[in-house]
Amino acid sequence: SQNVWPSLAFDVGAINGLASRLIPAGFYYKTFFGPPRRWMVYERFIRKAAGLGPAPADADPDSFDHRAAFCDVLVVGAGPAGLAAALAATQAGQRVMLVEQDSVPGG
Repeated sequence: SQNVWPSLAFDVGAINGLASRLIPAGFYYKTFFGPPRRWMVYERFIRKAAGLGPAPADADPDSFDHRAAFCDVLVVGAGPAGLAAALAATQAGQRVMLVEQDSVPGG
């Protein structure tokens, strides 16, 4: 069974039905939003409650057109100004993502 824990006969998560009027749409997304390291804790409990087991630990062998990433500062353009901004933010201890449309930075 999926979405029941520990069993179909006795689902602990069914108690959420008592508070369903108080839980708005999108509750999970708003509740579990935060630093990525916290998601690793939430995911374990959510997968268990859904009957999905542990998440795979191996790298995904598939390739994708895009990926999700987190940063404090996003610098678009790796020309001289973009490189200087990325360097300054990195030296300030920020997590920086530098995005460039060409294959070579520097302008």
